[in-house]
Amino acid sequence: FYLWGAPTFLPVILGLGVLDFAVARYIHARRGLPSARRALIAVVVVHLAILAYFKYANFFVGQLNDVRDVFGYTAWQWTKVILPIGVSFLTFEEISFMVDVYRGDAVPPKTPRDYWLFLMLFPHSIAGPIFRWKDLEGQLRQRSWSMAMFAEGTSRFCWGLGKKLLIGDALAIVANQAFAGPSDQLTPAVAWIGALAYTIHIYFDFSGYSDMAIGLGKMAGFTFKENFRDPYTSQSITEFWTRWHISLSTWFRDYLYIPLGGNRHGEGRTRRNILIVFALSGFWHGASWTFLAWGLYHGGWVMLERGAAVSALRARLPRIARHLATMVIVVF
Repeated sequence: FYLWGAPTFLPVILGLGVLDFAVARYIHARRGLPSARRALIAVVVVHLAILAYFKYANFFVGQLNDVRDVFGYTAWQWTKVILPIGVSFLTFEEISFMVDVYRGDAVPPKTPRDYWLFLMLFPHSIAGPIFRWKDLEGQLRQRSWSMAMFAEGTSRFCWGLGKKLLIGDALAIVANQAFAGPSDQLTPAVAWIGALAYTIHIYFDFSGYSDMAIGLGKMAGFTFKENFRDPYTSQSITEFWTRWHISLSTWFRDYLYIPLGGNRHGEGRTRRNILIVFALSGFWHGASWTFLAWGLYHGGWVMLERGAAVSALRARLPRIARHLATMVIVVF
């Protein structure tokens, strides 16, 4: 799969697999010692640097060239970096593996083979969900398989493919056409049609990919965790993020929000941690200021919902009103 879709990135994955394998065994053998912590920090920095290069180098060079242009300097010559398949998911999986080994929540493999399989388990490489080594470690070594599982996986895959092709892709055409014209000709009616079409498109496209990944896994005897749980039935933005892209939100909770202190050090620190998590989550989705703004927007709403006044207001609203208010925020 990688040789076909990202052949130049395959040596990087194999090399990172060997690096992770060696460092994980080093950390596991020295758990509790300062040397283990230093090794963890070093390997996490390496993975974040690789992600920054492949995903954000073009963006930051472009921003610097814009600044140089303002001051009359010529632009830097730069060969654009091609974004490899699944580099964002891969980085988070590698970091979670190293952190879990450091915490004692996971045991490193005895050979690189299982770890390579974990990294290159292709069903999720395009659009997730994000895997964790400790969830799949046992299945990589031994798992059951049957024709009933294969049939169940085929059905789930076809369901996801239908969601993406028949609904997601069809609504994408509507959304693109709505926003393709000049902005001064965009009427409120067309804008609402475009926004609603995109809202439906993004769910059926993204959850369809997750269904296909889960189905492909089931066909091979793997059981993957669910990544969506009816997010458009949510009655708050906080609830929305427990239902949307669950593997990402739980990753940020376990490996960033809680290490930052979570909600253990007062309301002020809690709000700061929420904003940091959502800002980085937004920027993880894409290399542009609009993604950062989107993350801060959602983080701001989660912070507001923690307030006593907003909580009291929501408690007085009927269920349908809470749901409609949440959907307006999501659509926006």
